[in-house]
Order: sequence, then structure tokens, then C-alpha cells
Amino acid sequence: MTIAKARLAAAYRAARAARQRDEGFVGALMFAVIIALLIGGYLIASGGDFNPSTNREKDRLNAGSVQNQAQQMANGVMRTLGGGYDVANIEVSQSDPAVTGSGDTVELFSPDGGGLTMPVAPTGARASTSNLWILTKAATVPGFTGAQFAAVLVVRQAVCAQINQALYGSNAIPAATGTMSTIATTGAFDATGATAGRSEQCVSGGGAHYYYKILAPQ
Repeated sequence: MTIAKARLAAAYRAARAARQRDEGFVGALMFAVIIALLIGGYLIASGGDFNPSTNREKDRLNAGSVQNQAQQMANGVMRTLGGGYDVANIEVSQSDPAVTGSGDTVELFSPDGGGLTMPVAPTGARASTSNLWILTKAATVPGFTGAQFAAVLVVRQAVCAQINQALYGSNAIPAATGTMSTIATTGAFDATGATAGRSEQCVSGGGAHYYYKILAPQ
């Protein structure tokens, strides 16, 4: 009888211990699920930017994409100049991009001209979805004589800073005192006041941030 009681007591203790282990596992599992739900809710509320460095990385990638597109346009200009054309002969309109203009005119955005299609900058790089690349032959760039042929894009401040960081090792954004805001309507772009001698940089002025790259230094 004593042996039977001892065995029953041992079985009871084993069952109780197993139950406690199970309850501990379930509790831990529920805790993990709750934490996961909280993190998921935070990510949704913050647009997925749980890590502060995520935004910086996105800005860096967008900045790189903008610079790459500008370089591709510069390469297209060099290609047309190598074909015997002058900057004055390069047409940047996309009214008929599949056909090169007649006479002394060559279209930059044409398979048999500059060999390019007009790039569209990433949405995350542009200050507004309405901001597109503008090519002008009337750019005033400090340190360069005369009107310059340049590509200009209005970008977000954070992307502007990343562009300068990549180019010059500093995220400082030079302030331009010239008029830049009318480029879309007049074609004129004046970066006077910004750091001189830079064929490519991002500057601020009039409450906006402008990235420019000279496509064919004069």
C-alpha cells in the first residue's frame, strides 16, 4: 500500500511539473506573439521605418539614382558632340523622340541621336511628383564662363544633402542667391552664390533644393 501511494505521489508530481512546463511555454509563446504584434503595429504606423537609418539609406540610394541619371544624360551629350554636332545643335525636346531632327539638329532623346530616353527620377528623390528633369542651355554656374548646358532637378532636402555628401564629403547645402525657381517657365537657372567651380552639386534657394549637373562644360 505504501509503495502504491509513493508511486501515485510521484506520478502526481511529474504531471504537475509537466503542466507547469507547458504553462511556461504557452506563456512565453503568447508574450512573443504580443511583442511581434506591437512591433508590426509600429512598423505600419511609421511607414516601415523602424530603424532610423532606413530613411538615410533610402535617401542615399535615391541620391545615387539621380546622379546616375544625370551622368547618363551627360554621356548622351558627349556622344552627340563626338558625332560632330555642337551644343547649339542638340535638341532636347521629346516631341518626336524616335526621329532625329533634320539638318544640323540632333535629338538627345533619340535612338540615333543621343541614344537616350528621358529618365524619370525616383519619386522618393523629387520634392514633388510634378518635379521632372529640366534641361537648359541657359544655366549660370559660378566658376564657369557663359551660359551652360545643364540638367536640373528639384529634389528633397535630405536627398540634396546626400548628393553633396557623395560628391564632396559634406552634406552641407550651399545657398544660391540667383533665381532658379523660374527654370520650368523660362529655362533660366542661376546658381550664383553657391560654391564656385563645381560642375555638379545640390544647392538651395527660394525655399527649394536644386541638383544640377553641367552636361557639356563650356
